[in-house]
Amino acid sequence: MKKLKKSLAAKIIALILFCIFTLTLAASAVLSLLLEGWGAYSADREQTKLNAMQELAWSHLYAAHDMLESGVDGKYILRDTNFRFSVADNTGKKLFSNYKSEEIICRVITDIEPRYHIQATVDAGIATAEAENSVPVYKIVRNDTGEVLEIPAGEELEKWVEENSLHMTGYVLKDMSVKDNYYWRSQVVDRLYPYKYELIIGAAVSAVLMFIVLAFLMAAAGHRKDSEEIVLSPVDKIPLDIFAVCAVAAIGIPISIMSEMNIQPDMYGFTVISMFLIWIVATALISLASLAVRVKTRTLIKNCLCIKILFWCWNLLKKLIIFAFAMIKSISMNKRFVLFAALVLFMELCLMVLSGLDAAMSFFLWVLNIAAALVFFAYIVYCFTKLRAGAKELAAGSLTCSIDTKYMRGEFLEHANDMMNIRSGLTRAVNERMKSERFQSELITNVSHDIKTPLTSIINYVDLLDKEELNNGKAREYVDVLSRQSAKLKKLLGDLIEASKASTGVLAVNAERCELGVLLDQCAGEYSERLQKANLRLLVSKPETPITIMADGRHMWRILDNLMGNVLKYAQPGTRVYLNLEQDAERARISLRNISRDELNISGEELMERFVRGDSSRSTEGSGLGLAIARSLCTLQGGEMSLNVDGDLFKIIITFNTIK
Repeated sequence: MKKLKKSLAAKIIALILFCIFTLTLAASAVLSLLLEGWGAYSADREQTKLNAMQELAWSHLYAAHDMLESGVDGKYILRDTNFRFSVADNTGKKLFSNYKSEEIICRVITDIEPRYHIQATVDAGIATAEAENSVPVYKIVRNDTGEVLEIPAGEELEKWVEENSLHMTGYVLKDMSVKDNYYWRSQVVDRLYPYKYELIIGAAVSAVLMFIVLAFLMAAAGHRKDSEEIVLSPVDKIPLDIFAVCAVAAIGIPISIMSEMNIQPDMYGFTVISMFLIWIVATALISLASLAVRVKTRTLIKNCLCIKILFWCWNLLKKLIIFAFAMIKSISMNKRFVLFAALVLFMELCLMVLSGLDAAMSFFLWVLNIAAALVFFAYIVYCFTKLRAGAKELAAGSLTCSIDTKYMRGEFLEHANDMMNIRSGLTRAVNERMKSERFQSELITNVSHDIKTPLTSIINYVDLLDKEELNNGKAREYVDVLSRQSAKLKKLLGDLIEASKASTGVLAVNAERCELGVLLDQCAGEYSERLQKANLRLLVSKPETPITIMADGRHMWRILDNLMGNVLKYAQPGTRVYLNLEQDAERARISLRNISRDELNISGEELMERFVRGDSSRSTEGSGLGLAIARSLCTLQGGEMSLNVDGDLFKIIITFNTIK
């Protein structure tokens, strides 16, 4: 079943079957109702056909009457049908007839009054005479001549109406030579009457099968072959309320059109009904499938536009309420402002009271009120501008900024003093931090120097032992370990001292013209053999035109040396290392990319901190100072260094300003 839900072929077959069963159900139901309307389930075939013909004949008879009233010649009325009619007066004299005594199936007769209309001499037929027992007199207007007669109400009026009425008779011919609605109704009765109960059974079976297929389509809605999750189509992403309005309109408009149309049970009528039904069924199916997907993904209400608007209004109302409470709570902190606002409102009230008494006084008070308000708000704007300027300087890191508080009073003055206190606190914090940094660097430098003296002695004595002839193999191993570890410790002390000097800016920088392309070639030549031994391939890319910067060549080499050393230690064997040089406007950019051997679960910024290594197990050589030293040397020379980690991709970018 799960595979069927994802199968496109199964969905297409189910869709075709659904349309077939729906049309079968609609056709069976419509035909059953049609036969029921003609009395097929309570009468024999002939009576059913007679009922069908009489129903249509009555409508045609009234249509013929209306056309005669409008002045249409009788010989042109319903002439291409199997219907005939005749018109006679009260004496039985035929005034018109297109019936020529053909054999008929049925006949319908009606009395009509096409020659005149009755109008009371007084509104609503009230008597014109003033006496209470007088008889109303009606005005009779003949339609053909326009003659006006006045006839009293009662037997005289009834006799006159009867004498001037017409009688119409309609005939349905038995020999139907024209394929009109009578012909198709006759065919429907003749062919479907024997299967009238089978139509009901077919409708029931079609309904059951239709609902089974519909259940499968609803269950399969949203499933795709290449996804385990329910997939939303563009239709499913339309807000529910907009989608519902469109669906109702797409279904309701065709139904309204069908109800207004006079569709007859012929081939044309069945074709029109089928087209409308296909449209309605397709629209309903798309709507149901979309609802099913929305229910499965729990987005039925989530993307409803009305709900979103209500939530937005509710959130806005909550914010307004919170803001109002906050303003109420802050009244005690802004007493002067509240007092001024109350004064302005009081002045406005006075203006309203005095407006009807003295116009000149009212105008003077109004001008005075507005002037006071403008002065107050100008003062607020002035103080706010000064405070904002000071805040911008403080936010930019200026610890020497000041705020002009000459004209400030009250809350504004207190706020300005608080900002100056923040500046003082930041200055103290920065000084303490710088003092701590200097102390830390001096401590590292002094301790490194203190350790360097005994370490030099250890290295010298290890060297002397290495030159002695040691017959014991174990002793030779111990000497090798001491030699290797002492050299490692010496390098670590050197890195510590250099990192301390670089971070504090103590290192001297001898800036001179430095061509980066030549520097990259030297680096590639120095490390090409070592990279080949590590099964790494170095690819260098640089522009043909020279790119020159102002930097210290020794420090630039140390930066590249540290970076390439990291590549040898941590790069994945069998991969490529990219060393690129580019120029963007007035900036030179060196980028180094490689794939890490170990998983990098740390950010680039953290990797450039001191003593942080990409190898969390610390099984490789290195102190974790290489990247920190490289970044400090970059900063010392006016450059920038950034590190990006994307999965296992390790990318370092170094930028410097170029010179001509």
